[in-house]
Amino acid sequence: MSSILENVNWVDIFALILLIRIIYISSHVGVGKQILPLILLTAGLVLLLYYYPKIGDFIATRFTIPLALSEFGVYSLLTVVFILAY
Repeated sequence: MSSILENVNWVDIFALILLIRIIYISSHVGVGKQILPLILLTAGLVLLLYYYPKIGDFIATRFTIPLALSEFGVYSLLTVVFILAY
């Protein structure tokens, strides 16, 4: 159990909160209407998780900001863009 808690980061917690929210809403609206948003959210989060470290590293090497701050900013920006496009 402690090894799981050592490997959890803020991205995992954010994804878990979003999935719990969709599950809660789908229990009221119906699973049929929420299956496409769940698939799109999962695909979007997977893409975000794949690209945000690379983009964050690129920005951190070009500008004088810490890598963690760059990754957080890139992930936040990509999440907002994804939500607006969704």
